[in-house]
Amino acid sequence: MNLDARLQWILDNLKQPSGDARNQKALARAMNLPSPAHVGMIARGEIEDPRGSFLAALVKATGVNPRWLLLGEGEPLGPEPTAPPVDLSDKPLWRVVG
Repeated sequence: MNLDARLQWILDNLKQPSGDARNQKALARAMNLPSPAHVGMIARGEIEDPRGSFLAALVKATGVNPRWLLLGEGEPLGPEPTAPPVDLSDKPLWRVVG
């Protein structure tokens, strides 16, 4: 599934806070975009590489997993996978040069 298909999934499956279906106009409004045209162009695959600001606003407005949105990995609404912890207790976090 590519980005346009994931955006279409959001439009088809997520509801607005009011419970109404989410459409391009409602999503654009939630993302503070001036026009729903940009949402439609991405959903149709006319824009293949949207700006980071668009993607960040989409994640903020919908609550989708950013890893799923960008890479198609994980669940759309699940928590973002985390990397295993790294033990840095024996590593200097900085060193004095001089």
